[in-house]
Amino acid sequence: SGADQGSTSALTVGGLGSIIQNGTGTLQLTASNATGTVNVMSGGKVQQYTLNGILAIDAATVFVNGLLEAPSGNITIAGNTTGFTPSTAATTGTTSAGQNITVNGALDSNTVTAGGNVTVSGTGATLTGGSGGVTAGTGSTTGTVGVSAGGVIQNTGNADFNVTGKYVSVDGSGSSISATGSGNFTVKATGSDTGAGAPASGFALSVTNNGKIVSGNTSSLTVQTAGSISLNPSSFSTNANNATANFIKSQPGDVSFISNTAIDIGQQGGISSTLTYDLAGKFTLQSTNSFHTAQLNINQSIAKTGATGDLDLIGDFIAVSQPVTQSGQGALNITASGADQGSTSALTVGGLGSVIQNGTGAMQLTASNAVGTVNVLSGGIVNRATDGILAVDARTVFVNGLLEAPSGNITIAGNTTGFTPSTAATTGTTSAGQNITVNGALDSNT
Repeated sequence: SGADQGSTSALTVGGLGSIIQNGTGTLQLTASNATGTVNVMSGGKVQQYTLNGILAIDAATVFVNGLLEAPSGNITIAGNTTGFTPSTAATTGTTSAGQNITVNGALDSNTVTAGGNVTVSGTGATLTGGSGGVTAGTGSTTGTVGVSAGGVIQNTGNADFNVTGKYVSVDGSGSSISATGSGNFTVKATGSDTGAGAPASGFALSVTNNGKIVSGNTSSLTVQTAGSISLNPSSFSTNANNATANFIKSQPGDVSFISNTAIDIGQQGGISSTLTYDLAGKFTLQSTNSFHTAQLNINQSIAKTGATGDLDLIGDFIAVSQPVTQSGQGALNITASGADQGSTSALTVGGLGSVIQNGTGAMQLTASNAVGTVNVLSGGIVNRATDGILAVDARTVFVNGLLEAPSGNITIAGNTTGFTPSTAATTGTTSAGQNITVNGALDSNT
């Protein structure tokens, strides 16, 4: 019931200490003072071995530098009667439950692992994790990392931080998963959009109702899912104070959105709106799977304007229906790995679509499949606006729109499987200020 004494918690489980429940009841630890915390120190153990049992800790803060576990049960973390105090202190321990871990207070643990769900819920409720990450679903096909009602999962250290579940859900204003420091930051859902236990939003990785994934770290942000991803210009921002964006990268570094099903860049705020990454670092959209059936659909403008960093679009099938622009010093790479679908090329640049390199980096379009082609459709534009090379590698390159490098060169080559000449009628123009070199198959009216 006492307050912490300096850096010593009111309730400590020391290096040779352990608290073990082998019976049938609940295991409850409480630090009831307004400044009373619980610390499971390095080497210390708190273990609930009761089948389906509960290990409950109520304190201002729960620090885990040893082992906090319920191998076949549940762990609940809550504040005491005076509330709770989130912490950013570095811890070294592990919190592990065979079933669920529920945080309605403040838990600070390097590693957090649940066979079922990891739930952080309630205004200010905070799980502070470290290099061991936060993982749900190790013993379940429906395990969810769920943050709601103003809950927070955070990392403030300099090691990599990974948050992984069969499903990941961040719902509600004030709810977030975030990282600062210098490590890489990854949020990953391994389940499908339609699997049992998937979030009501219909996405395995779901960020809804002003919930946020916030990358304030100076290394990379990776958002990855076995399901699909939907983005628009208002859902991604580099402004740390943006009130409506679901995904924020506020410090320079690489950004990757990776899907095994589909990525749709949709319209929001009118056709003139643009999804923009204006910081240094690579920006990648990748939608691929082993069956070569994943789609990457660009239905809204994308711009990479940061001084350095490539813009990479990677998919089994890629349809560019709005402008894609690189204005920095990085490369612009678009790679489709799927086979053509009937008369539709694996990589198409549609009537309102364009691919423009305004910067100084390389420009490469590739259809890598043995029957994968590139088609610049009528009205579509592929433009190398600066000196340099516009390179297209595919079985066949069809130009019904405009393929141009006004002050540079164009090179056409087959992919690694070769190339296939075409006799199809085309209506487009291929134009270079310097040289055009064909070592593959180009089909262009002019």
